[in-house]
Amino acid sequence: MTSNDTDIFVGWGNNNGTGAIHLRPSNIKEVGALVEGSSMCIARGLGRAYGDAAQCAGGTVIDCTGMTEILAFDVRTGVVRVEAGSINSRATASRADGSFRSPPVPHS
Repeated sequence: MTSNDTDIFVGWGNNNGTGAIHLRPSNIKEVGALVEGSSMCIARGLGRAYGDAAQCAGGTVIDCTGMTEILAFDVRTGVVRVEAGSINSRATASRADGSFRSPPVPHS
């Protein structure tokens, strides 16, 4: 885990920020330990939601942006299994031949 700071979290629109402890785990085992040891926490990705993107006023925000590994990629079905901090473009870029394109989704 790389940090235990208190930060202000806002959504994509930069409104209604709230303060919370900011933890940055690097793997799923660390996430498990954080959730188990916290009475009030939420996982956060890139923070691109238009409203209150994964805020937890007075609690703990588990920042998953450092967890970006592609765990499995089934070329036949197009199913990609990734860690919580991955973004769609990373899965697309993982296919050097350009054969994979994820469909557009909100906040991608």
